[in-house]
Amino acid sequence: MTIGSTFPITFFYGSLLGLILVFISIEVLRYRVRALELGEDIAQRMPRVQGNFIEYVPLALILLGLLEETGAPAVVLHGLGITLLVARIMHAYGLGHLGSANYPRTVGTLLTFVVLAALSIAGLYASAQILL
Repeated sequence: MTIGSTFPITFFYGSLLGLILVFISIEVLRYRVRALELGEDIAQRMPRVQGNFIEYVPLALILLGLLEETGAPAVVLHGLGITLLVARIMHAYGLGHLGSANYPRTVGTLLTFVVLAALSIAGLYASAQILL
């Protein structure tokens, strides 16, 4: 068995999302170092970008992996993975660079909720098949 062979789709999106988290974390550090120069508002927003990412992505990846284990179609898993990836990029950009309410942040948030809801509903359906 090779690394990632059990959950290759989840492994792929988890790896991409991990790289995004590294980028966000580096941005947070840069903004903290330049906080006085950039202003208090952006210095406080950037850690929220990182925190929000960390709050939503792990559960989504766990649910994606569990759904992958059930044998869900790859096209569905990729669709949810790509949507989550785009959603988190949009949200991070909107919150980190545009400030309060804005289109990328709002759409990123809504898409994240749609992915989490879809994964949760699919998980309930799959677990009901096993339990019943």
